[in-house]
Amino acid sequence: MIDLGLLIVERRGVNGSYLGVNGSQTTYNGASGNPRSGYRMQSIIATPDLSSKFFVAVRQNLQAGAQATLFSSLSPAEVSAELEQQGVADP
Repeated sequence: MIDLGLLIVERRGVNGSYLGVNGSQTTYNGASGNPRSGYRMQSIIATPDLSSKFFVAVRQNLQAGAQATLFSSLSPAEVSAELEQQGVADP
């Protein structure tokens, strides 16, 4: 995992590419047998960009050494500023 700031991370797959959402919608049958559709998360991004960045809202640290900032301790302005810094338009 590559830490890019307050609550933004990038992840690399075993193939060396970055994890991102596949732009093609996939249809499948869910556990109940009903048709579902959605987008797959795959390691398909060669060069990191906005689509390979993930916002992480930490609710609880379960390891003493984890220094992740808890989402509940942040103001809306802090979250907006972080998202703007990463290139999100109108967070």
